Amino acid sequence: MYNTPVRTFYRRMKDMDISVRGKYSNITLDSLEQKITDISAENNRVGEKIIRARLQGQGDTVQRSRNRQAIQNTVGPRPRPPRLTRREYSSRAALSVWHGDGLHTFIE
Repeated sequence: MYNTPVRTFYRRMKDMDISVRGKYSNITLDSLEQKITDISAENNRVGEKIIRARLQGQGDTVQRSRNRQAIQNTVGPRPRPPRLTRREYSSRAALSVWHGDGLHTFIE
């Protein structure tokens, strides 16, 4: 299985009649959105992975794309945290800032 080309892997799956699509549930988008609304009502800080795990715990295995679409429809995009402000340093030499954090001051 390791170092096997992807096309060979999928061809062997096709030869052996192995399908991954059968493991996903046929839940409608409306009922999926309702379940996501119920999950996010319990805790509004849950993310995509936790929602997907909770759905799997309830017996609904959903494709990641459908899961993301339903989350975007119900919860909406999460606000991103503010960016960190970068510090500006001034030093005598170009690399002296990098070497000032060790025990270099004690070396004579």
